[in-house]
Amino acid sequence: MRVPLSWLREYVDINLPTAELAERLTLAGLAVDAIEPVGDWWDPEFIRVGEVVAVLPHPDADRLTLVDVDFGAGQVEQVVTGAPNIFAFKGKTKAEGTLPTLKAPFARSGATLLDAYSEVMPRPFKKLKPSKIRGVLSNGMVCSERELGLSEEHEGILTLPDDAPVGMPLRDYLGDEILVLDLTPDMARCLSIAGVAREVAALTGAALHLPELAPTETAPPAAERVGVEIADPDLCHRYTGMVIEGIKVGPSPRWMRDRLARAGMRPISNVVDITNYVMLALGQPLHAFDYDILVKRAHTIGEDKPVIIVKRAEPSERFTTLDNVARTLDDSMLMIADRAGSVAIAGVMGGLESEVSDATTTVLLESATFEAISNRRTSQKLRLPSEASYRFARGVPATLNPIAARLAAALLERYAGGRVLQGVVDAYPVPQPVRTVYTSESDMRRLLGMPITLDQVAAALRRLDFAVEQVAEVATDAPAAAAYALQRAPGEALLAATAPWHRLDIAIPADLTEEVARIIGYEHADMTLLNDSLPTQRRNELLETEEKIRTILVACGLQENINYALTSPESHARMTPQQEPLPESAFIALANPNAPERRVLRRSLLVSALENIARNARLAARHASFEVGRTYRPEDGDGTLPGED
Repeated sequence: MRVPLSWLREYVDINLPTAELAERLTLAGLAVDAIEPVGDWWDPEFIRVGEVVAVLPHPDADRLTLVDVDFGAGQVEQVVTGAPNIFAFKGKTKAEGTLPTLKAPFARSGATLLDAYSEVMPRPFKKLKPSKIRGVLSNGMVCSERELGLSEEHEGILTLPDDAPVGMPLRDYLGDEILVLDLTPDMARCLSIAGVAREVAALTGAALHLPELAPTETAPPAAERVGVEIADPDLCHRYTGMVIEGIKVGPSPRWMRDRLARAGMRPISNVVDITNYVMLALGQPLHAFDYDILVKRAHTIGEDKPVIIVKRAEPSERFTTLDNVARTLDDSMLMIADRAGSVAIAGVMGGLESEVSDATTTVLLESATFEAISNRRTSQKLRLPSEASYRFARGVPATLNPIAARLAAALLERYAGGRVLQGVVDAYPVPQPVRTVYTSESDMRRLLGMPITLDQVAAALRRLDFAVEQVAEVATDAPAAAAYALQRAPGEALLAATAPWHRLDIAIPADLTEEVARIIGYEHADMTLLNDSLPTQRRNELLETEEKIRTILVACGLQENINYALTSPESHARMTPQQEPLPESAFIALANPNAPERRVLRRSLLVSALENIARNARLAARHASFEVGRTYRPEDGDGTLPGED
C-alpha cells in the first residue's frame, strides 16, 4: 500500500516528523518498508511555479513558440518551446486579455532536470544551460512531467492549478513523501487512506477529517431504472447500485491524477479514476457499467429495465473480460449478470461488452461485498489479480457499500457533470453482524505481562472507536468466540467491547489484547520470565543422527546444500538414459507450477544434486556437497497422502 502523505494529511492532522510517524506505525503493526520522497531533488532556487504571460510566434520556426514566463522574481524570462498544449495559445498575451491563466513549473538556467530524451534507464540528470534554438536565446524551460521525474508523460508541459502561487519553489508546492506499507492480512482495514488515517489518529491522538461529500440526488428514483437480485447470498452479502446520468467522459482533475499516480495507479478517465480514487480513499472497490448498454440488453429480451442478478457462473461458461480475453468459468465463481447473461466476474474484473467508453453518458455504479474466500479462489483460478480482488479477498465491510457509492456519485457529479438519480438500490440479505467481545483485567495482565487496569483498557479501545462498557457476565446470546479462552478471577468485572463497523478482524479476547498492546506500545511491555515449568525434554534420535551426519560430512570438507524439492520428469530421465522414462503419473505434480522445470516433486535427492552441479560447474572444477532432505513417491502412500522419505 502506497500512502502519499499529502493525501493522508487531508484526512488526519499529522504533527510528527515523517520518520517518527513511520516508526510509530511500524511498532503498531503497519510495517513501513520505505519512505519515498517526491521532488526532494528539485532545487528551490532554480525550479519554481511560473505563470505564462505571453505566447509569441518564433521568427524562424512554425512549430516553436516564444513563451514569456513570470516566476516571481520581478522579471520575465523568455524560453523557446514546442509543447503542443502551449502552441494552442500562440499569439495570445495576458496583457491584452487574450491569454487565460496558465501556470507551469519553470526551470531557470542552472537547474538540474532529468534528460527527457535519453534512452538510458533510469534517466540521467542534466544541467540546464542557456541555449539558442533557431537563433533565439532560451534562458530556461517550462517542464513536462518526465523532466521532473513525475511520470513518463512528455507530450506537453505540466500545467498547474490557477491558484498555484507564482514564484513558490516547486518542491514546496508539488513535493511529497510516500509511505510504502507492507500490510499483513489482519491489517486489511488499512488498505485505504482512511484506514491508515484512523490508525494515525488512534496512535497519536490527532483529529480525524474523513471525506463526507454527498451528491445532490434528483428524481426519478434509481429503483425505477434498475433492479437488483442476489441469487447466492452466501457469496454476496450486499449489493448496492446508483445511477448517474449526463456523464461526460474525459480526463480527471490534475490533483486526482497526481494522487492516483503516487498511490501506484495509472489515471485513465474521470469515471474510472473516480472509482479507483474512492477505492484507495475508503477501501471499497467499485465498478461502473455503461447503463445504456445494459438497457439495450434488457430490451432484446423484452424487459423494460435491466435487473442485476448476482449468481454463480454456469459450468464451463465462457466470458470475455475487460482485457479482451475469453475465459472459461466454473460454478464456484460468482458473476454479475442481467437476464441476458453475465456482465462481470464479481469483485475481479468487468466484462468487455459493458465497459465505460468515451461514448458513455449514463453509468450504473456498483458497490458490493463479496465473500472473501470465494473471491480469492476465483482470482487465483483465473490468474486475474487486481486491486479490487486483493481487497475483497481480505474482507470489505458491507456497511461501507453505500458510503463509498455516495462519495463516488458526488465526485462524478462534480467532475464528470453527472446527475445522480435519487436513492441507492440496495439488496442486503446478509447484514453485517455487530461484534461484541469480552475481556478482563486478569486476562489482559496474563497475556501482556504488565500491570494494567480495566479503565486503561477501555481508554485504549475507545481511541480505536470501540464502544465499551463494564458488565458482570457474558451475554447469553454472545457467540462462543466472544469469550474464548478468557480468564478472570471469581466475581471480576468484564469489559464488553463492540467493534466499529470497519473492523472485521475482531472475534476473540486475544484480538482485544493485541489492540490494547498496539495503542499502549509494544515497547512499554515489560520483559518477564515464563511463569511455568518447562516440559520434560525427550531425546529425538532421528534428529540427533541427522545432525551427527551433517557434522561428519562438513568435517570431511563437504558443503551442505538445500536444493529445491521441485524438479521435472526430464531431469529424472537424464539420470538413467538406458531405461524408459517414468510416466508423469509416477510423480506428484503441482497444479499451478511457476515453471516447467519445477512442476513435480523429486523422487531422488541425486536429481537435485546433479541439477545443482550442472548450474555451478562453470564456477569451480571440483564440487563436494551433500544434502539431507526428503523425496516423494505417490505409490508408497496410503491412498490419501503420498509416500515421503
